[in-house]
Amino acid sequence: MVNQTNTYANSVNELLNKFNKIIDRIIEGIKEGNLDERKFNKLHVAIKEFIKFSKDITFPIIFSFVNSNDYIRDKLSNDFSEIKFMVLKLLDKLLESMDNMKDNTHGTYDLTILLEYLEFISVIMNNFAYIIYDTIKYSQGQVTEEDYLKHYDEFKINLKENKKKFDEKFR
Repeated sequence: MVNQTNTYANSVNELLNKFNKIIDRIIEGIKEGNLDERKFNKLHVAIKEFIKFSKDITFPIIFSFVNSNDYIRDKLSNDFSEIKFMVLKLLDKLLESMDNMKDNTHGTYDLTILLEYLEFISVIMNNFAYIIYDTIKYSQGQVTEEDYLKHYDEFKINLKENKKKFDEKFR
């Protein structure tokens, strides 16, 4: 079971690294500014591909991983459901905003809201990635219970703060 967990853990680690690289590239592209219509269309395609990657690959693999280990499933499945709900909602809002900008502007784009969505998605997913890694290490005896519980408490505090921000700002 440890080898299977390690295989899943490595896959999830690679997946989350790819997820972060994609989102970081999109954020950097937006922050560069000076988007003409061609660059905006390119950004629009990149965001659509990122959303498809998130929905079709990232979440199914993470869900499979969370369910692959009894301890991880018992500890994180409810948290993952909350995170998944928030991120999918943010991705939908991101695409809706992009589509509205594409349809309703004429070469000038206020990308502030897109940055807010993407940066918040990144915060949520990074917080979740850290607890996944700690949960794996703890389930394999590589982290003490005291350290794990401290990290898990920090994760829950961050998740609660993220849910509050999500409800106030993005719902």
